[in-house]
Amino acid sequence: MDDPVYVGLNPVGASVFIPGVGNKGIIVTHVDISKFLAYDATCTYDPDAAWGRVVIDASGISAVDTVCGSEYSLMLNGMVTKGPSGLPLIEYVADYNANLNSLHIHN
Repeated sequence: MDDPVYVGLNPVGASVFIPGVGNKGIIVTHVDISKFLAYDATCTYDPDAAWGRVVIDASGISAVDTVCGSEYSLMLNGMVTKGPSGLPLIEYVADYNANLNSLHIHN
């Protein structure tokens, strides 16, 4: 968690985008003091489309596909909050170890 990529995750409710991993990147959200959620940044409406990627909105707790308009809650397991998508974001396992201040994200 000392890596500069994760510095933005320090406050609860914060989210960061990690490029180059997963299908189209991974979004990690700090849900509470000891819980993190991780999602693939691929929009589930049309995952094969080149444009089918979500971005973190200004609130940091939602993600949106700026092309199809689908929105997802990053605090509620990637649940769809606005269509056309009907499926939540793909979630990864996010294991946080407070003693080591480490976060392990995997399938």
